[in-house]
Amino acid sequence: MSARVIVLAPAQPADARQAQELGRLLARADHQAHSQADGDSLYGDLFPIPGQTLPAAALSRQADAGDAGRHAWLRADPALFRLEPGSVRLMRCGDLDQNPDEVRQLLASLAPLFGDEGFELSAPQPQRWYLRPFATGAEPDLPSLPPPDQALGGDLFELWPEDDLHRRWRVMFGQVQITLAAHPVNQARAAAGKSPINGVWFWGAGRHPGHIQAGVDTVVSNDHLLRALAEAAKARCLESAAALAAAAGPPPSGQPDDAGPPMHSLLLDLRHPDSVGSGLDWLLQRWQAGGLNSLEWRSPSGRWQLKRWHRWRVWRRA
Repeated sequence: MSARVIVLAPAQPADARQAQELGRLLARADHQAHSQADGDSLYGDLFPIPGQTLPAAALSRQADAGDAGRHAWLRADPALFRLEPGSVRLMRCGDLDQNPDEVRQLLASLAPLFGDEGFELSAPQPQRWYLRPFATGAEPDLPSLPPPDQALGGDLFELWPEDDLHRRWRVMFGQVQITLAAHPVNQARAAAGKSPINGVWFWGAGRHPGHIQAGVDTVVSNDHLLRALAEAAKARCLESAAALAAAAGPPPSGQPDDAGPPMHSLLLDLRHPDSVGSGLDWLLQRWQAGGLNSLEWRSPSGRWQLKRWHRWRVWRRA
């Protein structure tokens, strides 16, 4: 069975052999300029949610704890900020090599602060922290800030909107920084040569949309949010290219449809360095064997559409 494959491109090039093969392949494709306007734009059109932006907090909460329900959720992920003359920059977010005991102590100190503002703080996973309003029926005023992958390295003063709602959350942000500045956990981390956890990043506000329509039937990714989307869309989800290769079977031996993968459409996420080598090998072998109907290569700077007959564009060079 021939398949349509959409690839989320790696941030770093593959090894020399793969880069050369890929260059020849994409040289024959149709190029469409496309800028990454928001964090989910590389795949947001494949999981449309009418009337709202991607509710990342609720989706990941459901995947982490199974209790998203119809509550409003907000991610308040642990973060490292760097103070510079005239600016504060987000340097790391989520995974700062924290252990569950450190998280337990930090949450115990921060929970009263957020509780006074009407929010419950919890962390089913050490790298993902969540806020939920105590009042389940009310529509809370939650901030709208960019996801960490867009905000990293950015100046806090440029990222944070200037309005009454966000000024309230800026006050809470400052109180969190004060609480964490001299926290025993951070003192111990400093003594051990680790980066401090000196703030939180608010993002992903919204409610779980329930079932989502998916533009693909199989997702291969180890990205937590993308897997949460696939779960909500009831799409098949595989964690690695090795699992994909096992599920898809061997490449076709001659005719395009004699042993194709058991899926009609596939989203292959190669953004994580661990997935690039084996993922590209599978992709190139499958394309060269005639097992794919079409291939779309997506990166923040553009998209390339490759159809089966494009292989005859031999005059195009990488």
